[in-house]
Amino acid sequence: MFENKTPDALREEILKNTGAEVSTIEGSFASDMAAPIALELSKVYGEIDRALTVMFVDGAEGDYLDSRAGEYGLERKAGTMAAGEVTFSGTDGTVIPTGTVVMTEDGLRYTTDEAAEIENGTAEAQITAIEVGAAYNVPAEQVVRLYRNLQGADEVINQAPIIGGTDTETDEALRARLLVRMRTPATSGNVYHYMNWALEVNGVGAAKVTPLWDGPGTVRVLVVGNNHEPVDATVVQECSAHIAEQRPIGADVTVLSAAAEQITVAAEVELGNTMLEDVQAAFEEAISKYLRSIAFKEYTVSYNRIAYLLMGLEGVLDYSNLLVNNDTVTVQIGADSVPVLAEVVLSAAD
Repeated sequence: MFENKTPDALREEILKNTGAEVSTIEGSFASDMAAPIALELSKVYGEIDRALTVMFVDGAEGDYLDSRAGEYGLERKAGTMAAGEVTFSGTDGTVIPTGTVVMTEDGLRYTTDEAAEIENGTAEAQITAIEVGAAYNVPAEQVVRLYRNLQGADEVINQAPIIGGTDTETDEALRARLLVRMRTPATSGNVYHYMNWALEVNGVGAAKVTPLWDGPGTVRVLVVGNNHEPVDATVVQECSAHIAEQRPIGADVTVLSAAAEQITVAAEVELGNTMLEDVQAAFEEAISKYLRSIAFKEYTVSYNRIAYLLMGLEGVLDYSNLLVNNDTVTVQIGADSVPVLAEVVLSAAD
């Protein structure tokens, strides 16, 4: 709004209004005094511009966005720590202390929640990630190392997946949730009320509410994660419990995770001065962003949109043999599903 209030422009305005009897030529006293004043004034205009931006939800970030959300009773979701169980193997009688650190091969660390003693060669212990984040959700047999050697404990492994970790809510996600709260009249247990209740739960990034889905008094809530992917059982249980605390008496509510509709993409590309792996990474990100944008909103994945995204990438001159789910047509998505990118395979054209 005040882009024209640059130091040079402000200096010119100051000198123009100094008066004809005062010398304003370069190097004069008036000229030298006007320069620092203009510089400081330009900073003030910059702050005014910034203030005008953060006054509105679309431009607010960080603490400013938290303050706007607080006006509507919303708080940024702090994220949760992943948790699970590991099995230690070793010498009978060995005590595994509380706080023992175990980790994956790529360095994700967890601590034991309780002490355990090896009997008959093994001991089980509950573990929790050292910090919040979905990155700590790992499949079975990934937690396989001790951070420090422990005499008598030879091996450690998680027999089941480690689940329940969610990321701290991003500005983008909080802004979207705030706009839903502002723009949808949630009242008396209507559809928007259930949507808002679901979105208050850590790990829920979007929700689809179906009233009367199994007869009078029934409500179904489909949820997906922060990246609009299916969620694990922990998130579903927490969402169900939270809604149960808020819902009108007598409502029969079922909370489920949406299913994943796997999307695969393959193509041959003609490249300019660009590495194939860089193009592939950019293509994967572009497709993922597109798929997230249509979750619960559109139920087709457009073949032509995928082609448009590919041609829009820097360094891509042309493409051929583009296949989406091994075909050249739009992909239909089930009403209870969301599209999830499974694989992208690009190869250089001959």
